[in-house]
Amino acid sequence: MNRHLQENTDAGWRRNLTSAVRNVLFLICLLIILYVIVYIGFSMRGKYVPVAFDLRGIILYEWAPRSFYQEGPHLAGSNNEYGKWNFSTRKIFYPLWYVDIHYFHKDSYDGKSPG
Repeated sequence: MNRHLQENTDAGWRRNLTSAVRNVLFLICLLIILYVIVYIGFSMRGKYVPVAFDLRGIILYEWAPRSFYQEGPHLAGSNNEYGKWNFSTRKIFYPLWYVDIHYFHKDSYDGKSPG
């Protein structure tokens, strides 16, 4: 009787562990999907912003999803008259932003905003 009880306890423990691993994997997948959805929401409302200048004016525009870039000369810490990058948001979404600017929203080097 004790042996049968021991086998059931071992099987129950393994079943609970497998269920816990499945729940953790499900949660990780859910968080990754949410991460991508939030970035897509930001990117859908993004726009090209000026990032490089010379004596003639703007020479490079780069894609900035919403909340990645704040416009306006009135911003503290802004190094130009157009606005500044929000680096904390960019760090959080950097992997997706990198893919976005290299495959979907490429930089404009001709000084004209592609958007």
